Amino acid sequence: NFGRRPVLLREDFCGTGFLSSTWVKEKSDRRAVGYDLDEPTVHWGMKHNISPLTDEEKERIDLRIADVLEAPLDPIDIVCAMNFSWWIFKEKAQLLDYFRSVRKSLPDEGLFVLDIYGGSEAYIEVEEEHDKEMDGKDFNYIWDQDKVCGSADELLCHIHFRFKDGSQMKKAVTYDWRRYGMKETQDLLIDAGFGKVD
Repeated sequence: NFGRRPVLLREDFCGTGFLSSTWVKEKSDRRAVGYDLDEPTVHWGMKHNISPLTDEEKERIDLRIADVLEAPLDPIDIVCAMNFSWWIFKEKAQLLDYFRSVRKSLPDEGLFVLDIYGGSEAYIEVEEEHDKEMDGKDFNYIWDQDKVCGSADELLCHIHFRFKDGSQMKKAVTYDWRRYGMKETQDLLIDAGFGKVD
């Protein structure tokens, strides 16, 4: 608790900008900026997540098609890198550079939020199927951990969709990642200058 409310959010690897749009909707003084290199995904988010916002909310959000490593080091209250997207940095030196740039963007009372996954299933080739619903339509979402290399800690994962009419989208999304463990990530964050890592 820093005794003040955060206002400015930076969503790295923002994809559809869902987090940024949710952030600005919740409080009238909140602002968000997002960075992502995948132009079609950002455009999808502009259409589906940003365009439904009020004009006033839209003025407080800025999604940019740009590399997170080139984000300005302007002071930010919170930086988020969700959905394991920071695993795109396969070399530790690259990841350390990214963490250092985030640290430089945060005041002492700033917050950096990452998510991570692990456990025994993170090390096996597996497909998980989940029933989902969107816009009144049911479909199956398949998480496919297609190739797992334990020695290099690399993962090749896909998302497939199967629809009730029998059609499907194979490899709708592909991730080519290096998996970082929790202790390794904590050490890199400390090396990057973060004072406390939970």
